[in-house]
Amino acid sequence: MGRYQQADHYCRSLLQTMVTNHPDIAGIYHNLGCAQGNKGELNEAAASFTQALDIRKAVDMNQPDVARTLNSLGIVHGEKGEYTKAMNKFKQALEIQYTRNSPQNEENTLAQKNLLLNMAMSHSNIGWVHCLRGEYDKAREAHGEALKIRKSLLNVEDHPLFADYHSSMGGIAHAKGLYDEARTEYTKALHMRQKVIPPAHPSIANSYQSLGEIEHDNG
Repeated sequence: MGRYQQADHYCRSLLQTMVTNHPDIAGIYHNLGCAQGNKGELNEAAASFTQALDIRKAVDMNQPDVARTLNSLGIVHGEKGEYTKAMNKFKQALEIQYTRNSPQNEENTLAQKNLLLNMAMSHSNIGWVHCLRGEYDKAREAHGEALKIRKSLLNVEDHPLFADYHSSMGGIAHAKGLYDEARTEYTKALHMRQKVIPPAHPSIANSYQSLGEIEHDNG
C-alpha cells in the first residue's frame, strides 16, 4: 500500500470511530483531502476539503485553519482547470490572513511567522492561477509579493521557497517564449536548491526537467 493510500485508509478509519462533533474531525477531513489530491482523486479531494471547510467555518470564519483549507481547495480547483473557483478560494484565504495580521499581532511569535508564511503561500497560489490564465504580469506581481514576505521572515541567502520564486519566474518567461530569461531563472532555482536540499529531492529533478524543456523548445 502506497504512502498516500495508507494516509487515506488511516483517515477513513478515524472518521468511522469518531463522533460527528469531535474537535479533530475537520483536520481529518483536511488530511484525507490531501491524500486524495496526491493520488489524483480531485473530485474526492474537493469533497473532503469542503467538508473540512464547512466544519471549520461553523467554529470561526476567520481562523487560520479556514484559510489553510481554502488554499488546499483552491489548488484542487486549479488542477481541475476551474480557475475562477481557484482564484476565489485563494483570495478568501488571503483576506482571512490579512484580517488575522492586525497591528495588535505584530510580535515575532511562531504563530505570527506561520501566518505570514501562509499569507505568502496565498499570494504564490494567486500567481500560479494568473500564470495558468496567461496573465503573466499579474503572476509576476503576486509571486513578487510572496517573495517579499518570505525574505522579511527568513534571514538567509538561500532557501527552497526563494528557489520556488525563481522557478515560477522561469515558468512565466518560458510561457512567453523568453528562453534565455527562463534558462537564467531555472538555473538560479537549481543552484539554490542544490545548496539547501538533498540531491535526490524531487524539486532538483524538476529543475533539471525545466532546463531540459527549455533546450527542447528553443531548438
